[in-house]
Amino acid sequence: MSETVPYGFLRKLRIRNIVVREFLGEFLGTFILIIFGDAAFAQAVLEGRKVADDVFAVVWAWGVAVMLGVATCANISGGHINPAVTVAFATLGKFPWKKVGHYLLAQHLGAFVASAVLFVTYKDALDYIDPNRTITGETATAYIWATYPKPYVSILSCLLDQIVGTGLLMFTALAIIDTKNLNMPKWMHPIFLGFMISALAMCFGANCMAPLNPARDFATRCFTAVAGYGSEVFRKIYFILGFLLVLSSCKGHVGSKTILGNQKSSVLSHNAQNSNDCPSIIPKPMDCEEVRRNGFNTSGVYTIWPRNRIITKETARVYCDMTTNGGGWTVIQRRGDFGSPPDYFNKNWNYYKRGFGAPTKDFWIGNDLIYALTNQGSYSVRFEMQHANTTNAYALYEEFWIDDEDDNYKLHISGYSGTAGKFCTILYTCLEVILGPLQAI
Repeated sequence: MSETVPYGFLRKLRIRNIVVREFLGEFLGTFILIIFGDAAFAQAVLEGRKVADDVFAVVWAWGVAVMLGVATCANISGGHINPAVTVAFATLGKFPWKKVGHYLLAQHLGAFVASAVLFVTYKDALDYIDPNRTITGETATAYIWATYPKPYVSILSCLLDQIVGTGLLMFTALAIIDTKNLNMPKWMHPIFLGFMISALAMCFGANCMAPLNPARDFATRCFTAVAGYGSEVFRKIYFILGFLLVLSSCKGHVGSKTILGNQKSSVLSHNAQNSNDCPSIIPKPMDCEEVRRNGFNTSGVYTIWPRNRIITKETARVYCDMTTNGGGWTVIQRRGDFGSPPDYFNKNWNYYKRGFGAPTKDFWIGNDLIYALTNQGSYSVRFEMQHANTTNAYALYEEFWIDDEDDNYKLHISGYSGTAGKFCTILYTCLEVILGPLQAI
């Protein structure tokens, strides 16, 4: 029996472009954050209660919203779900500036769409309680979506409130994910980030309703402007507060830069070979890149846990190349002067399906295992070749994966670079085929 994935036809719809994956991750994560968080306000306001009377329910709902939002996209985009976090990380050198644009767009768009869904869900109640769509007064409902300061709070106080609030947010967030601090397992990050947001909302909500997230305020404010509340949402102090929230993306690092500015990101760069950081141990590395991140820098045979096989507790013993192009490559085939007969690779279907040979000599890792590896993330493949006259060459493809046995292990490969030309010709012997994460290139 071949190893198949439930609803295997969905595999053909998989998105492998990393920018699109990150965009959708941040979009969905921010959508979840806003739909749950703002719904807590809506529940209190539309049932005729004052938010102040329901403060514990509201702030804890926001904490859970953060937890769910981060958990939704943490393994795809890092779970920023906040422009202030994205730009602060970029400013501190923990996140590439080239990705900031699509992250911010996804976050604001996710917040806008969530606002629209919430509006439609509660439209009847809104029409009954606030048919005129007001911002202030006994029946005001605009603050379900955006934040508005108290009438007696000055612009200077709003600015100070945001510097303190966003600074504490970044400081505590960095402390939570710092591998040299508590070395907290990654699955616990969303939980503690949720607690932190609940605490901030509980302690710093009196002045301006704790608008710690520009997407949560600016994008939702834009929605209310087109949903019947009018341009008043952008007037006077309301607009200034919204503008300050957009700027909070740029000042979000003020409270943390001098304290944790030299701290490395919990997500290590593939090329940061000279870092002195001690990253958190990955208990069950799913490929040789994660083996490398665990501190093993010597080429050899290691045990991995491909994600597609974790539910059956299957492991695989593979050879990890820790020298080529920074290391962390999983060798899927080797052919050389190891004493094997000339026809050693003339095998039938079942041999190539299951694999054959020893990882330290001539071998083929097996199509089933290649399928399991290349369908757990984005991978590149590198072919190392040697000419009969000992001239070396290589071919690198930035995207590589295969389908399962039901689809005859159909090959998907693109993004060529290298010195060997796009195909192994008869003038070359393929010495080694190595597999690595797309991010490694």
